[in-house]
Amino acid sequence: MINENFIILISFVCFVTISFKLLKKNVITMINSHIQETQDALEDAATLRLEAERYLLEAKEQLQNAKKTASDILLNAEKKAAFIASSMQRDLEAIAKKKQDVMLARLKQQEDAILKEAKYISVTNAIDSIEAYFNDEMDEESNHNMMKTLFNKSKHLIN
Repeated sequence: MINENFIILISFVCFVTISFKLLKKNVITMINSHIQETQDALEDAATLRLEAERYLLEAKEQLQNAKKTASDILLNAEKKAAFIASSMQRDLEAIAKKKQDVMLARLKQQEDAILKEAKYISVTNAIDSIEAYFNDEMDEESNHNMMKTLFNKSKHLIN
């Protein structure tokens, strides 16, 4: 009178109960092990996160230092460039002044040479006129005009 299904049900419940009792320790150990591994991984992740944040702060500090150093280098380069530019300007002005002085000296020498040559020509012409006068090669009016012209030219050249 016992139904077969009922016996199968009882057998199944007994099997599950016995299996549960036998496997309970292993399943709980596995779950606990998995929980411990997860907690260890979380702790490792937290440690790594803190370490990464520390590296990030260090990198930011290094970046700030690099920016400051670059700014200092640029400022120093600008100062050096300004100094070099002003130094070159002074040098160019000195060179231009020297060239101007040399050119003025040459111009003075040429003026002196031209003046000397003009005086020489005037004196030569005057001597020639006097010589011609004494040689009676010229009449009195021509001699007078020639002397007047030479005198005016000599006077103009000397001034």
